[in-house]
Amino acid sequence: DKNNYTSDTNAQGQFTTANNVKSDLTLIKNQAYAGQNIVKPATQAKIASFVVSAGVDEGVDIDTVNISQAVSNVMQNMKLIDHDSGKQYGPTKVTLASLNTTENVFSISNLNLATGESKVIDVYADIKSSTGANNIAVVVDLMGTTASTSATVTASDVMMQTMTITDGSIVSAADGTKPVADIVIAGTTATLNAVKFTASNEAFTVTKMQITEADSGDYDSIGKVILEYKDKDGNTVTRDGYINGSGVVAFTGLNAYVPKDDTAVVTIKAEIPTTQSGADSGDTPDLDFASGTAFSALGESSNTTDTDSDNDVNGNDMVVRKTVPTLSAVAMSSLSSSILQNGTSKTIGKFNVSADAAGDLY
Repeated sequence: DKNNYTSDTNAQGQFTTANNVKSDLTLIKNQAYAGQNIVKPATQAKIASFVVSAGVDEGVDIDTVNISQAVSNVMQNMKLIDHDSGKQYGPTKVTLASLNTTENVFSISNLNLATGESKVIDVYADIKSSTGANNIAVVVDLMGTTASTSATVTASDVMMQTMTITDGSIVSAADGTKPVADIVIAGTTATLNAVKFTASNEAFTVTKMQITEADSGDYDSIGKVILEYKDKDGNTVTRDGYINGSGVVAFTGLNAYVPKDDTAVVTIKAEIPTTQSGADSGDTPDLDFASGTAFSALGESSNTTDTDSDNDVNGNDMVVRKTVPTLSAVAMSSLSSSILQNGTSKTIGKFNVSADAAGDLY
């Protein structure tokens, strides 16, 4: 009964005879591989890993690996792969059993263990997009023949790691580097927004983004719109475009990479024209990110597309000016005296006012 998978095993998952004599074949779950989140659909996901060992008296030639709790409505194309060499043991099981209690039998001829040798075997399979299973944990048992005495040995059922089947997601939010409302100088490039993307369960590549300016009166204060981000190799990438008559810049063909269970930031900049070129002093450009259908990101493992990152991120209003003043304090040591006396007039502080290189102050 495969629903009672521990009934005839000891603590090691090792077969024992009626005389409590240990067999020459031991099977245990690989403790170095923990349960994982697997995003469906998945191609050749590693769904289990086990360690098989021969005894100290003689080697074992394993001829049969049985895997139950693996069914056709959840997965397909199951393979047994040597963890170290990458060699496949036995054929690929394209179609699996229809019932959990039915074993998927792998007949193999090339899994040979020398005396005292151990091997780590990984189990891979495709997870179907149609499955409604929330988690899986396959059960493995083995059969073989001792190399010297030709005795039949078995290692009974051991349950493997629990895999949680889930969906990947990507969510947008304002990043902490998004600038607060401030003055931007005409004729410069200014950062107007910063969007943080968080990927869960799988990595994503953002391929489409839409940036908008809501106020048509600010269109003439926005020149080139620039996106800056990192690609999968860690390279800094810039893409640029111009707002159309509706205040929209639609970016496609992007490769902004968001690692699995991590974050990545897309910075949104704009070239602010000079006042001579049309920018109006007092305009308030902001540049907003739209999360809806104009957005698209591709899941790395599932190869599925997410077209909604959930949250719009609006930029703060910036005020365009031809130039700005810069204030700086004058050191106290430059004052004639720091002592106040009754009935006298003293300079108690000084500061400098300087104009930005963009223009004079009046």
